Amino acid sequence: MKEMFIVIVTLIVFALVSLMLIASGVTISGINLGVIVLGLEVAYLIFSFGTVGVDEVAAKFIFGAPLGNLKPGLYYAPVGIVTVRKGKGTLYQDELPGEPKQIFRKDDKETVPYNMFPPIRIKFGGPQENDDESLKRDPYNIEMVAEVVPVVSWKIIDATTFFSSYDDDVAFRKILEDKAIEVFGNEFSTVTPAKALGTLSATSQKLQTKLEDETKDTGVKIVDSYVKPFIFSHPLNTSVIDVSIARRSAEVVKIKADGEKRRLIEEGTGNSEARRLMLEAEAIGVAKLAEISKTPEGQVTLWMETMAKAFTSAQYSIVPGSELFTSFAGIKEMLDKVKKGA
Repeated sequence: MKEMFIVIVTLIVFALVSLMLIASGVTISGINLGVIVLGLEVAYLIFSFGTVGVDEVAAKFIFGAPLGNLKPGLYYAPVGIVTVRKGKGTLYQDELPGEPKQIFRKDDKETVPYNMFPPIRIKFGGPQENDDESLKRDPYNIEMVAEVVPVVSWKIIDATTFFSSYDDDVAFRKILEDKAIEVFGNEFSTVTPAKALGTLSATSQKLQTKLEDETKDTGVKIVDSYVKPFIFSHPLNTSVIDVSIARRSAEVVKIKADGEKRRLIEEGTGNSEARRLMLEAEAIGVAKLAEISKTPEGQVTLWMETMAKAFTSAQYSIVPGSELFTSFAGIKEMLDKVKKGA
């Protein structure tokens, strides 16, 4: 506040001097010197005023020394003496190292363009012998390099402390990125992507704790942070899909083959059993027919058996005069007699 008092006193002195010059009538090129000085002072005062928006945070510095935070509204900061630094007062939501449209993945072949960033690539570990069966079948349960994207929500809560700790929000994002990479290296270097995907929630919590500890008392509040599902290369995804399709196709073929094999076995077993029963039935039937063929009823039975075999074994036509026709006629005659009570 002492410095501001000096500034105000200086401005008052200049104002008095300009009024004295106006009264004395001193001129330069026909223009009153006092008027020139007063005009310059008024212009200086006008350019020394500014405003802080409701969605902004700001801090004042006099010759580099902090003067405190500014509230939304009008402020006075003498040009060349007091500087004002502003930042966004609302929530920052950052994907690191940049938004999806800013990620440049050809950095191994081309120079990264301005305002674009190479992705964060993390080396994952290999599978373990004690992995469960479902994990072993996962196509991503292998050692590989994949893109990892942290998302951090943060807010400036003290502009003076923030600008005293960091150059600007860009520098702060770089620090967030470096801390995130440190966490990823510790968490993912010994596990496969498939296993790491199952613990993203725990990793996100560790990331937030790390960022909160590292940015404590720097005028920032870490609101939230988490890790997005990993980004795999298109060729890898295509290969995984092809492998999955081939594996599923093989399983379908195996299932169909097993089903057909089971059907044939069951059908064969059924046919064998049926044949065995038929042979037993035929043996029993022949024996009984031998006993009852001496009677009229036995002859009817024999005729019916003959007709059944005839129709089953071959394509016969019933022709008058044939044995088959005689059998059929005899049966009909006998049945007619039975109906009449003969």
